[in-house]
Formats: sequence, C-alpha cells, structure tokens
Amino acid sequence: MKYSKAVYFLVCLMAVCSAYSDMLIAPYFQDNMLLQQDAPVTIWGTGAPGQRIDVDFCGEHKSTVVDPGADWALVMTARKADGSVCTLRVNDRTIRNIHIGDVWLAAGQSNMVRPLKGTDTYDLFAKAEDPKFLMYRYQLQVPLFGGYSEEQLTLSNPDDLFEARWQPSTGNEKGQFSGVAWHFGRVLRASLDIPIGVIQVSVGGSSMAEWIRLDTLRSDPRLVRLVENWPDDPMVNAGHRKRLASSFQKIIEAGDYTPYNGSTRFLTEPSMLFDSGIRPLHKVAFKGVIWYQGEANSDRPRDLNSLLPMLVQDWRSFFGQGDFPFYYVQLPSFRRETWPEFREIQRQLSTTIPNSGMVVTIDLGLENNIHPTDKQPIGERLAWLALSESYGKDVAWQSPVPVDSSFSDENLILTYAHYGKGLQFTGERLLGFEVAVCGAEFNFSEAEIVAANQVRLMGIPENVATVRYAYKPYARETSNLFSSNGLPAAPVIVNIQDCGDW
Repeated sequence: MKYSKAVYFLVCLMAVCSAYSDMLIAPYFQDNMLLQQDAPVTIWGTGAPGQRIDVDFCGEHKSTVVDPGADWALVMTARKADGSVCTLRVNDRTIRNIHIGDVWLAAGQSNMVRPLKGTDTYDLFAKAEDPKFLMYRYQLQVPLFGGYSEEQLTLSNPDDLFEARWQPSTGNEKGQFSGVAWHFGRVLRASLDIPIGVIQVSVGGSSMAEWIRLDTLRSDPRLVRLVENWPDDPMVNAGHRKRLASSFQKIIEAGDYTPYNGSTRFLTEPSMLFDSGIRPLHKVAFKGVIWYQGEANSDRPRDLNSLLPMLVQDWRSFFGQGDFPFYYVQLPSFRRETWPEFREIQRQLSTTIPNSGMVVTIDLGLENNIHPTDKQPIGERLAWLALSESYGKDVAWQSPVPVDSSFSDENLILTYAHYGKGLQFTGERLLGFEVAVCGAEFNFSEAEIVAANQVRLMGIPENVATVRYAYKPYARETSNLFSSNGLPAAPVIVNIQDCGDW
C-alpha cells in the first residue's frame, strides 16, 4: 500500500506528536509521590515546541507552551502538609495519590545502598506498612562490576544510567530500599505525623568527585588535575581504575573511550553521578540531605578537607534552596589504617560546614567486613539529628566530646559536652584512652568517670602532648564510653600542648 505525500506527512506528524505526548511530564512525576511542603511546586517536562500544556494541580490551573528548546515548566502555589492527597493532570496524563510533606535526599555509596532486607533487624519491620512514607529509589541500569555488554554500554550515559520509581512503604517494596534511609524516614514519620518522602540516590563504591559538577572540580587548583588526569591521577581510587578497565574493556581496546563524552561515560568518572543522579532533580524542592559515604575516599583522608565542603557548597549552589541541612555519617569501626584520621577530619568538618551535622557510629561496624548489617541505629541517629536541628524537637543526638582539659595531681581531667544525665561505660572498666608525650609512642591510660561530665586519666606526666580516644581503625571493642542517652563518645584526638617540629 502506497501513501500520498500528504498522508505520509500526516502519519509522521502523528507519530512525532505521540512520542512527545509520552514525554509531556518529567519521569519524576508518578503515582504515589511526595512533594515538599511550604515550597513552590515546580512541574516540568518536554514536548513539541509551541505545544500547549495545561496543568491542574490540587485544583490550581495554569497553562504554558513548550519553548523552542522543547522544554516547559510551571510553578504552582506552595502547600501545607495538611493530610490531603492531590491529583496532577498534564493535558491527558493523570497522576494520582500525591502527598504533601517533607522530602529528604539520601545519597552516598554502598552502605547507603544496602537494602533494608539485608539488615540485621529486618524481621522486626518486615510487616510494617505506611502509605504516607513514600520512597523514590534510583536503580542502576548497568552492573557495578564486570564487562559491559553492547546494550549496557549504550545505557552508560547520564540520561540512561538510572531508572527510578515512587513507591509507598508497603509490602515487599521497602525491603529493597536503603536500610539507613528507611529507618530515617520511619522515625521521622512516627515523630512528626506528616507524610515523609525519601529519595535514595546512592551507588556502591562511589567517590565524592563523582557527585560534584565538573566545573566546580576544575575551579579548585587542588582538584583540577583529578579531572584532567582521570583515571590516572593518584586521587582516583585504584578500584575505580580496575572497574573501568573491566567494564569498558571493549571500547578501551578499540580506542574509543574519551572521558566526559556524554554518549558513553563510566559511572566512576568525576561528575558522572552528579549528572545522572543529582542534575535531574534540579527543580525538586526538599528539606535536606543525609549522606553516608567516605569509604572510597578513605585511603587519602586529607583530600576530605577539600572534597566534602566542596560537595556541600556545590549542591547548595546548584539547587538554589539556601544552606539546606546536610547531615552525614562518621565511618564506623573497620580494620583500615587510615580510618581514624578520616573520622577525625569528618568530625572537624562538622564544626565548620554551615548547617551540617555528623552522627557517630564507632560502636557499630565489623572488623573485616566493610558492609556491616547494623543499619537501624545509623538511620535512627540521623533522624534524631534532623528532629533536633531541623524540626526543633528536644531529642538527644550529639555524642559526648571533650571540650576542656586540666591537670590535677598527675591526673588529666577531660570535661565533656553532650553527656545527657551523666557519662557511663559498659563492661568492667573504661577503655579506649591513649596518651603520648612529645616524641613518644601512644600508650593506653587508666581512666575513670569522676563526675557526670568528667573523665580522669591517671598517672599522666605534665609533659603529655596528646590524648586520643577510640583512635583505632576497629575500635568497637575498646571504646565503651557513652552518654546516658546511649550515644557513643566520639573518636577524638586532643592536643594538650605544642611539641614544635617533633
């Protein structure tokens, strides 16, 4: 059967319009989603240039036309989390069961990825259902390890790397969601009685540079070489080089791999996860971020001084929502020599990055497994932090930390903050304290609690230079100081006096 030119044109036009009709609204908008309260709601999508877009959201109607670049966006009125459920209509597309509440972004690497079903307390929550706890989980469309097939290579680009779905926390769906993020959301729901949404965008083994924009990395003289020399720069994790060589073997052997080529990019390239996971959320309003990452950067602890503040500032600049809360997890106990220094830098940065907070997890983790299953306490501690600092609730979340020191009769008195009703320890005696004089090795010190907020280290010479607590890679068995609220004392190193150049 032959078509006339006019009929052929009409058929093609209908096909194009049909394709655009499927693309009218961004994939983020789905049934069972949650939108941020008290913030203007931006609804956006793509279409045929000049096409009329009619939007009805919770009874509010607005119209626009698709711009010459095939994009459109409308800003709707901010709404309260009053328990009502909305419907969104965009031309002939209807999205139902939309909740209004608080949205949190949960990002990081494998310990943020680890699903609830793989945690040690899953059975306690297996039957829990909450239709007002909404989960948006990014899922990688390519493997983390191993050689990519031709189809997987075509998906390894910022537009296709992830797929994501909104789902209520019911049935088996929650079992695949991040254990840390799920417990975080569960506690917020129980404490606030408003709908809560959590966006999980996390990738195993990812480093911080993958979550930061390229232009931002290039703007820092300390990091520009990381971009220019990828993947050969010393800052690049050795595991990432191996993953690239394995996954992209076909195109590397063919000489076709070019970093930052938008059509084919590897997931551990600098900025790749920002472009594929964070950039699509540009118009999304949210309450704050929880972050669990650092393992992939821990071999070079001092890089954290540049990378973490840069990441926080980059995201805040990109989203344009002010200094939103950024709460993160200090690495737990694990036998890797660089982790004590990394934890200490994490702790110090929590005091300098505006509107940030860090939860201590030195009492958790496994000695020889970087992926422990004890995720419930981490999610809960992050939630307590958010309840206190973002919602003004009287909830204890800060771990004990020394704020002063003084000598008394060959004893060193450490005075603590955030001790609750009083410091306490588990086991038969207080452990984990070490001291060193100038130029000498650290030695364990006998210690005891002498007041609600004070610990006494005994037999300390007056020329002591440094005191540290829980400053071991795997310190779970030798750090037993807690607040009365059950929060572990923070790993810390305290300089008592300057030893000059020794």
